[in-house]
Amino acid sequence: MEAFLRGLEDDSPNYVFPDDASNPNSFDVVESTLDGPLVQKCIASHHLIDWANDREDREAHETVVPTFKMVWFSTHMDTRDPLVSRSLWDAVLDAFHIGTWLKIMAFYKHRGFFQPRNDAMDDILAFVLCAGRGSTIWSYSPATGHTRTVSFGSSQHGADYSRRLVQYSSSVDHPLFPGFVYAVHSVFDCLHSLRTQRNGLDRLEVATGYINKGIVYKPTTDKGERPTSLSKLSKDAAAISNMINFLWMEIHILKQVFEMLVDYSSHPLATQLALWEDVAGVAHCMLQRIDSQERYDLFNTKRVANQMTIIFNLIAREDTAATIRLAEATKRDSSSMKTLAVMTMAFLPATFLASVFAMPSLAVDKPPRFGVYLAVTIPTTVAILLGWAAITQRQVIRDLLVDVRRRTVSTSLKRPKPDVEMVSMDVLS
Repeated sequence: MEAFLRGLEDDSPNYVFPDDASNPNSFDVVESTLDGPLVQKCIASHHLIDWANDREDREAHETVVPTFKMVWFSTHMDTRDPLVSRSLWDAVLDAFHIGTWLKIMAFYKHRGFFQPRNDAMDDILAFVLCAGRGSTIWSYSPATGHTRTVSFGSSQHGADYSRRLVQYSSSVDHPLFPGFVYAVHSVFDCLHSLRTQRNGLDRLEVATGYINKGIVYKPTTDKGERPTSLSKLSKDAAAISNMINFLWMEIHILKQVFEMLVDYSSHPLATQLALWEDVAGVAHCMLQRIDSQERYDLFNTKRVANQMTIIFNLIAREDTAATIRLAEATKRDSSSMKTLAVMTMAFLPATFLASVFAMPSLAVDKPPRFGVYLAVTIPTTVAILLGWAAITQRQVIRDLLVDVRRRTVSTSLKRPKPDVEMVSMDVLS
C-alpha cells in the first residue's frame, strides 16, 4: 500500500516544484504562545524544518510545545504551484504528520472539504480543504490537542488568512479551527461576489434594454444607453455566468465545513463543551446566511440566463436585418444587370445589321440602303425581344394572361341580364 501511494505521489502531474536554491528566504507562520493567543512570525527557510519538528521549542521549554502551528506557502500566480522545493515541502508535511493521501489530494487540487484516512498516524485526524482562494491541510492530535497546518495560495490571501487566525484565536483548541476560520472568512468573500454579480447584471439589463422591475421585465425606452457591441455584452454575460458557477461551488464547500462543525458539537472529542457549542452556534448562523446566499445565487442564475437569451435574440435580429439589407442590395444589383442586358439586347441587332450592310460585297450603286436597313432592323429587334420575353418571362406572361381572363369572366358575370318579359313584349308589339 505504501509503495502504491508513493507511486501516485511521484506520478502526480499538477505541481512543478522549484529547486532548493529557489526557496524564499523566509516563510510566514502563525503559532500559539505559552499564554494562549496566536502570533504571526517569519521563519527563515533554513530554520523551517526545525520549527516544524518543534526542536527549538523543546530545547527552550523542555516538553512544552505550541498547540497550534501554521505555515503559509505562496503559489505561482498562473499555475498555482507552491513556490517551495520538493524536499522542504515533504519535510514540513512529514513533521506535521500529514500523510501521502493528503499530499495526493493537494497535488490534484480536488475542490471540497474532506476527512481522509491519515496514513501517517492512525491516531491523528487529518483534514483537507481545497476552495477558490487556496488550500489548507491540517492534522489534529486528540491526545495532545495539537493542530499542525499547511496552507498555500496567493500572498494576499495568506496575509488575510493569517490575520483571521489571530483574530479568532479563542477557538484554537477546536479540531476544525483552520477550516472554521477559512469558512467564516470566505462567507464575506461570497457576499462581495454576490454584490459584484448584482452590479454586473444591473449594467447588463440596462444595456440590453430589459430591466428588472419587480416581478416582471420591462423594456426600456431609452435606446441611447444600449451599446453597439453585442459581442461584448455576450462576453460580459458569460463572465457573470462563470462567476455564479464558481460561487455555487464555493458555497457548497463552505456548507460542508459548517455542517461538520455543527455535528462536532456532539462529538466524543468535545472536551471543552462550551467552546465547541459556541463554534457550532456560529456555524449554524453561517449556514443560514449561506442558504440565503445560495438562493440569491440561484436568482442571479436565472437573471443571467434571461439576459443571455435576450442577447442571443438581439444578435439574431441584427443578423436578420443585415441579411435583409444584403438581399435588397443584391436585388438592386440584379435589376441593374438586367437593365444593362436588355439595353444590350435592344441595340445588338441594329449594330449587327449595320455591320452587315456596311460590308463591300453588299454595296450597290444607288441603293435605298437606309430604308432597307430600317425595314430589316426593326422587325428583327422586336422578334428577338419577344423571343427573350417568351423564354425568360414565361411564368409572368402566363400569370398575366390568367389575370386578364379572370377579369374578363368577372366583368361578364357582373353585367346585368336583359329583362325577358320586356323583350317578349317588344317582340309582340
